[in-house]
Amino acid sequence: MDTLHRVKAPTLVIEGSHEPVKPGHGALIAEQIPGARLMTVAGMGHTLPLETHQELAYAILTHTTE
Repeated sequence: MDTLHRVKAPTLVIEGSHEPVKPGHGALIAEQIPGARLMTVAGMGHTLPLETHQELAYAILTHTTE
């Protein structure tokens, strides 16, 4: 993570509230990237369950059109 501060692109970091592998890692990544936004998806773990697809698609589309 020593080079994340060099990222210039608008960045949206997405993490599930029930991330089992590296919980809290999304916040650490977002803190290192200037201007990055962190989105925490309630109830999501490490995979992308069908119930989250619409919310994630909306967030990504919104992020990429700003």
